[in-house]
Amino acid sequence: MYPTVCAVKLAKILGVAPDDLDVRPVLEMAELSVFQGSGDDKTAKLIPETKEQEDSIINQYYGEVVTRLFAGSYPFEGFMESVMFARGII
Repeated sequence: MYPTVCAVKLAKILGVAPDDLDVRPVLEMAELSVFQGSGDDKTAKLIPETKEQEDSIINQYYGEVVTRLFAGSYPFEGFMESVMFARGII
């Protein structure tokens, strides 16, 4: 449900159809991302594990989704913090 809501909200901002955004596979990769560094210098490495995740990377809106996701920008506010908290990283 969350990926669908995010896709609809982001699609409205970008003026595209929600089906044009591959949000769910990107969120899946973010949940399983490999974190490196410490403190404010943490980075996350997204690693595709499925064909759908690989396809989401070549989607023309991938950069927009990832940028907003890691910046904690609308419609992904708090998502990465929740992932990091659940995994004991923060």
